[in-house]
Amino acid sequence: MEYVIGCDIGSQGTKATLLSTTGELIWEAYEGYPIDYPHPLRAEQPVDRWLDALALSLRQLLSESGTAGGNVRALSLAAQVDGVIPVDVDGQPLHPAIIWMDRRAGAQCDRVRQYLDDEKISRRGIYGPQMHAGRPLEVRFTELRLALSPRPAMTTLK
Repeated sequence: MEYVIGCDIGSQGTKATLLSTTGELIWEAYEGYPIDYPHPLRAEQPVDRWLDALALSLRQLLSESGTAGGNVRALSLAAQVDGVIPVDVDGQPLHPAIIWMDRRAGAQCDRVRQYLDDEKISRRGIYGPQMHAGRPLEVRFTELRLALSPRPAMTTLK
């Protein structure tokens, strides 16, 4: 029999789901992990934590379901919304992932509001009509912190 696997890398854990190619649920596995709050308003997770949980949940899924990896035809990944992983030129993380619960970008939001009111931001989006249109400016938009901070950007995250 052939299968597909869907993985959801969430803020509290990673869930792996094994489905038949007709969509029948075969098995599920979950590996939980904590959220780090290193300072007030900050929420982070080391990228290795996600990768470890992904590997463990996939191993558990295949082992407990008795499925051979060679019978898996596709793997789909979904991850947290509005998260940021700063990486170097080789794609290696420079800092733990800054997840959607992080609220450190308050000063940057205030700076944007000096030029655009919430109605314009909501109508046009932060970066143009396709990005965040219809949503108010929130301090969880950590990419604003990176984009509007002096370089080197990584020193401003701490």
